[in-house]
Amino acid sequence: MKTFLAQNLSVRILLLSLSLATVLVMAVMLMVSQVFINESKRTLISEKQLKTSQIAQLIDDSLRIRRDALSEFAMMLQVDDTLKSVDEIQGMLDNRVFLHRYFNGGLMVLDADAVAMVDSPIVKDRVGTRYDDRDHVKWVKQHLETYISHPFIGRRLHTPIISINAPILSQSGELLGYMVGISLLHDDFMMQGLAQRFARSHESVYLIDIKNEMFVSSTDVSYVFTSFSQLEFPDVIQLVSQLSAEGQTLGFDGEPALFVSEPLSFIDWHVLALNPIEKVMEPIYALLQKLVMLVGLILLIVLPLVYFLMKKQLKPLGEACRQIDQALQQPFPLAPLTLTTQDEISHLLRGFNQLIVHQNQQHEVLLQAREQAEQASAVKSRFLATVGHEVRTPMVGILGLTDLALMVNNQPEKQLGYLRKLQTSGKSLLALLNNILDFSKIEANQVTINQHPFELKVLFSQLTSQFEASVEQKDIALKFDLDASLLSVYCGDSARLLQVLMNLVSNAIKFTHHGFVRVSISALPRQSDNQSPDDLKAWLLFEVSDSGIGMTDAQQARLFQAFSQGDDAIARDYGGTGLGLVISQDLVLLMGGEAIEVTSRLGKGSRFRFALPLAICRDEQLDHFLTQHEQTLLQPIELDDVRLIGRVLVAEDNPINQHVIGELLLMLGLDAVFVEDGMAAVEAMQGESFDLVLMDRHMPKLNGYLAAEQIREFDVFTPIVALTASDTNEELVLIEQYGLNDLIQKPIDFLKTATTVAKWLNQPVLLSSAKPVDFESCCQLSDLVDLQKGVALMNGRYGFYAKMLGAFLGSVEADFSVIKRRFEILSLKREQDAVAWDSLFRACHGLMGVSKGLALVKMVEALAQLEQAIKQREAPSKADWARWQQTIVDSRLTIQQSINMLLNQEGKGIKVK
Repeated sequence: MKTFLAQNLSVRILLLSLSLATVLVMAVMLMVSQVFINESKRTLISEKQLKTSQIAQLIDDSLRIRRDALSEFAMMLQVDDTLKSVDEIQGMLDNRVFLHRYFNGGLMVLDADAVAMVDSPIVKDRVGTRYDDRDHVKWVKQHLETYISHPFIGRRLHTPIISINAPILSQSGELLGYMVGISLLHDDFMMQGLAQRFARSHESVYLIDIKNEMFVSSTDVSYVFTSFSQLEFPDVIQLVSQLSAEGQTLGFDGEPALFVSEPLSFIDWHVLALNPIEKVMEPIYALLQKLVMLVGLILLIVLPLVYFLMKKQLKPLGEACRQIDQALQQPFPLAPLTLTTQDEISHLLRGFNQLIVHQNQQHEVLLQAREQAEQASAVKSRFLATVGHEVRTPMVGILGLTDLALMVNNQPEKQLGYLRKLQTSGKSLLALLNNILDFSKIEANQVTINQHPFELKVLFSQLTSQFEASVEQKDIALKFDLDASLLSVYCGDSARLLQVLMNLVSNAIKFTHHGFVRVSISALPRQSDNQSPDDLKAWLLFEVSDSGIGMTDAQQARLFQAFSQGDDAIARDYGGTGLGLVISQDLVLLMGGEAIEVTSRLGKGSRFRFALPLAICRDEQLDHFLTQHEQTLLQPIELDDVRLIGRVLVAEDNPINQHVIGELLLMLGLDAVFVEDGMAAVEAMQGESFDLVLMDRHMPKLNGYLAAEQIREFDVFTPIVALTASDTNEELVLIEQYGLNDLIQKPIDFLKTATTVAKWLNQPVLLSSAKPVDFESCCQLSDLVDLQKGVALMNGRYGFYAKMLGAFLGSVEADFSVIKRRFEILSLKREQDAVAWDSLFRACHGLMGVSKGLALVKMVEALAQLEQAIKQREAPSKADWARWQQTIVDSRLTIQQSINMLLNQEGKGIKVK
């Protein structure tokens, strides 16, 4: 049998197909059966929910009728605020047939002391018995309302009962007695009749008291007044106690059952219906059994039919297999097989033919690859020889110079010369090793690109610093061109970009003997595809051109190949390994740019160019970069003769304002700690101790006034002084409302600020004003910068005012570009973004505050117009942007002239005595 199956694919396919079909049918049957069973259970539960709700409703109605009937009858037992006579009450009770029908355990009337005075029908020893110890009597006495009791054993009836107790009240609401109706739980028509009316033969219905943990009534009377603790399988009781209304669990007999529960309205009882699953599912299981038999019969009929059909369809496959065996015996290369049919088998043969063609092609490729590998081996051999020469040359120099330096240990000048040459050889060797390591990292995919903000001008400064000595030695002009339309700051990997430019500039200088080397950066009118407002990129074109020796077309074709230079003569005359351009090309591509292109003519120079996308910095990136830039740009000015003592927390997000305030506090001798948002101020106050807080109002994350309010929740003593441009009555009201003590108005005035700080530190201070300034003789006055006001605000400190203007000069263009970019991003969004508008307002307001503090008249006017546009949620026109941009350009020129004039003046600042 095993051999037969191994030799007959058609039989194996047939058996496998039938097996899979059988498994699939069985799986489908199981799924359908499970769905059918679950649906049947849900249908049954839904039906039982309806019936159980009806039972609960009828029991509720019966209890309500009994309660209302007993309450109405109780009102008839008093006259003139006293109980009727015993005989009258006895007669009334005996004649109330409908009450006896509802209360099969009898009726009793108790006096105000809960002693039975009337009984109907008469039960021995019931009249005269005191019932003031019963819970239902106590409850009615306390609340004066009708009460339905929980089940208990009757004192005289000695059987489980429930009582409905209605108070007999006088006209004034005084308790005269009790009207009590008693129902026997074993024989109550309401409980048994209703349950039997709705229950099937295999179904059980129970009325349970969850609070007292017992059965009130049941279709099985043996459960009446039974405690839950006596149950062997209490699972369903636990589920009902957890307010489960339906489900599947074990019944009281331990067999699986479906349950449905419904709570009553007037009392904490539940109607519980149980249906054994075995009884419920009998018809369903019988139906499924018939269905399985039907499917089996169908499979027995289909089996022979499928076998004959499969045998017929697979017959051509055997023919194809024999043809393939014959084809495989032919020598390589193989010839394709002939196709005779157009069905599925022909597709198999066609695929085999394509495989043969592919194998023939691969044979040719392997031959070519072997030839290329041999060529590459030769290139690597030449490279190793070149590298060996390049390494040996500086190493020989290093060893020789070291020996010479050791021999002239008494001649410092010669030793210094040897050390300098030794340093040059070491740098040359290090550059070679770095190129080899970079190439290895790139080939191993271990180079990562790090995105961060950087300035384009800094690249030029670094290139100048690196190659300044080289171009001076060769008398070459190193020139730089930067497109004026570009932003000052972009996000990208400045280190890798600088590495590429240094490689290109180094090559240009190496192959240029006179003339120039030029580096230029310009904008390209294109955008990256599918840019989101938060991930905008700009394409920049980088070019390095020279007036050097140039290259032939053949030399250019070999440039970007590893271990290769233009030709062997270049390697011999100029040195190098040929890796620099390969590394540069790979780095440009890794940064998302386009491949480096070269145009050159022999004897006419060369030009290398590449396009690179750089990200436009997000607001938080730019703010962080500018903050770090400003912190490294300015250093505080030292001042002697200071006397104030204390630590001051300054919450201010603008770097220039931070430096102005920091200079003032330093002159006063105070220790200042700076934070850039309200949330950080709160955290600083929670973790450290300060003598004074200076709090800016408009800050990110949490504004200053809300921060002050939070600080006051745990610190009510430390003075908090607001830093704000407004001093209106409304502002003073806000200061008091949020728990601040005082206000320092922006722009910062040195004398006024120092006075306020000394006041809240409770320390005496004597301030001297700056000496008068003759501006007409020392400075040219301008309508762009009010130098007289600016110096006065700095208390006559020319040098510090010049530093603040320099800081503003270095950041204003980038700050203004950030504001403009935020406008552009907001214009791209479909919906209004209140948070973004608020952030934009803070940026503009902060820049305007700094401009005021530096007395930049035209800048303040331009930013005030811009701030008004932000408040109205309107984008300025192109003409407005052009006018404001021109204001910045004019102001920058005037500021630079003002700085030069200010640095020539000397003045006295604040003196603390």
